[in-house]
Formats: sequence, structure tokens, C-alpha cells
Amino acid sequence: MKIALMSLAHPRAIDHAERLLGRPDVELLLADPLEEGDPVGEMRGYELAEHFEVELVGSYDEMFAWGPDAVIVCEKPSRRAAAVKMAAEHGVHVLVEQPLALTVSEALEAVQACADAGVKLQVVAPLRFSRAVEAARKAIASGAVGEVLGITATHTSKLPLTERAWFGEAAEGGCIGEHLAPVIDVASLLTDRDLATVGADVYVTTNRIVHGASDGLEVPTGALVDVVPHDGPITAVDCSWTIPDTAPTDRELTVQVMGSEGTIDVEPYAQHLAGFERASAKSFWIPFGTDFLAAALDEFLGLVDGTVSEGRADAEIALQGARIVETALYSATTPGIEQVLADDTPRVESEENSVPVGETEAETDAEVDAEAEEEALSLAEQEEREEELAAESEEETAAADSAEVAAQADPEAAEEATEEDGDAREE
Repeated sequence: MKIALMSLAHPRAIDHAERLLGRPDVELLLADPLEEGDPVGEMRGYELAEHFEVELVGSYDEMFAWGPDAVIVCEKPSRRAAAVKMAAEHGVHVLVEQPLALTVSEALEAVQACADAGVKLQVVAPLRFSRAVEAARKAIASGAVGEVLGITATHTSKLPLTERAWFGEAAEGGCIGEHLAPVIDVASLLTDRDLATVGADVYVTTNRIVHGASDGLEVPTGALVDVVPHDGPITAVDCSWTIPDTAPTDRELTVQVMGSEGTIDVEPYAQHLAGFERASAKSFWIPFGTDFLAAALDEFLGLVDGTVSEGRADAEIALQGARIVETALYSATTPGIEQVLADDTPRVESEENSVPVGETEAETDAEVDAEAEEEALSLAEQEEREEELAAESEEETAAADSAEVAAQADPEAAEEATEEDGDAREE
């Protein structure tokens, strides 16, 4: 089976290569065309080809001429959908990193291209092969925690800026673009519902406290995403680059499902051997247990050769990821709460919160006119009230002046008037 790695932009391309090289039934090719603006000096292309002793080509045309049965797309997020469509046009099956795209429209085009070409499309979702996740899913489905009331999750890692500079590019979505889709997928799987369902409210707060100031980044390095479906549990996700550079592990993913009868905590990466190495004076972290990524690759290759009929992370999972990432990125840059829109409803870019294109321009203009009229009326009322207060103040001042003049002219009468006023107040 001929498998090509389509770009080495994402660091996980190295993990894919290591596992595929261990399979006697796979012939591997690396394709890593660099485009204008791509940084030089990173360990890509020829360095990795030499390290793995694998053939490398510098263009996708050369890669498709080689005749791959399938490709694994490891492009950066903004280029993935285009790479998937290119593979579909050549009749090649596709496994792509999450998210498939940063916008739903791009993801839809890629999904449709694969459907039209009759090729398999899967996203890389290793944690769907975790025994811990599967055991928790079954327990929740059996009612072990009762009614699911809320979900908290973390998907954090080191910032791999030294490996790939594109992680700091605003067009690639920052930590939201890298971490949100996979953890929402796991939480959706555990609760057997699409947490990125259409109509869900999404609120995002971000910062650049870690890495941002020191590295001069313009993308968020910390993000908290709240997803509130209309008929489901609230989900709160921390998807930040907050693991220290000196930590022995580079990632963490946890999900806590809280129910009316109990709570379940899931930590797929918890199995490890930890310690301290005296020679290097560093801590170490050695994971053991199921190799989730190898299991995901086994299933995809089974789909390619026909021994597996259905995959666990298909086009719908790809669209779910694009849906939640697009909404979260938009919420992070606009005031207020955003809603997950239907896949066929584009999001209108504006300085204010978006308006679904499904509303007509006439309706939108009418709303604007009504708001302007209300604002003008409010200003007019305010001016009228200010004029009334000013007039009352002038009358009071004039009355006081008249009283003072009268007192000076007839002190006894003024004193009697003051006493009568005091008696009237007591009564």
C-alpha cells in the first residue's frame, strides 16, 4: 500500500512517519513543498527524509505522479481543506489532522469534493481509540452518573513554536485552532451528543499571559471556551498552551462529566512512568498502554484496503470540528456571545456580532433604522428634560432673590412670613 505524507508542517507528521515505517505493508513517501513565507531552518523536508531514510519530493504534483493509495494531510490549518480537495481530485483517500478547516464553508467544500470523488475521508482522532474513553462512554450511557448536567475539559500542551513558527501566525487560529476540535470531539463522544450543535451559544475569553508577551505573539495562547446548547449540558474547555517548556510531557487532555448521580473523570494520557534522571538532571515521563495514534492509522489503512467498512472519525466529525472552531474564533474577536450556525449559513464578518445571512437586507436595514429612531427620540427627550430642569432652577433662583429684596425692605414682615412658614411645615 502506497501512503504519502502530504506536508510535514504539523509536528505530528513525524509521529505518523514513525508508525508507518514499522509496517511491512506500507511504502511511504514524504511530500513537503515549501511556499513563499514559510520559515527556513526548521526540521522538515530533507532533514526528516534523511533521518527516516525515506524518499522525499518537493511538490504535490510529483507526489500524485507517484500514485499513492492514500495521503495523510499534515498541512497547517489554513491549507488543509485545499490539500484535501486536491487529493480528492486525484482519487486518493484522505486522513487529515483536526480541524479540517478553520471555516465551515472550506470544510464543506472539502467534504463534498471527497463525496463526489468517492474517496474515504477521515480525521485524525486518536482518543476515539482510548480504552479509558470507551469505558467512560459506556458507564455514562448506562446511567452511572444520572442525567449529565455539565462538562469541564482541558486540552493543553507546550507551545511548539520552536518546532513550527506557524503556530504563532494569526491566520492559523492560535491555541483554539490547535486544541479545541479534538477535545470537543471526545466530550461529544462521551455524552453521545454533538456539543457543537447548531444554535449552541459559544463564549470565549482569551489571553496571552503565557508566551504571548515574551514571544511577541499576536495569537491567543490561553483560551477558555464555554459552549451552551439549548437542550444539553454546558461545556467549559481550557484549550491553552500552558504546559511549561521544561515539563517532561508535552500535552494533557482531561474530561470531567458531572451528572445528577455522580461524576466521571477521564484522563487518556494518565498512564505513564515518571521519575528523575540524575545524569541529565531532568524529570522524565514515559507513557505506556494503547498507542492511540497507531490504532487510528490501522483503522484508516483498513478503510483503504477494504478490510474495514466504517471509520470512527468521518466527514461529520470533520464538520463538527470546523463548526465549533469557526464559532469560537469569531467569538474571541467580537463582543458578546456567538451562536453555532447551520453549515449552509455563512457568517457575516463585521465589527459587531455577526448576523446570519438568512436574514434579508431589508430586515437588517429596518432594525438599524428603528435603533437610530429610538436613539434620536431618547436624545430629544433628554434635551427636553434638561430644559425643564433649567427653567425650574431659574424660577427658584428668581423667587429667592425676590424674598431677599423683600426682607431687606421690611424685616418685620419677613420674620412673620418665616414664622408662618415654619408653623405650616410643623402642621
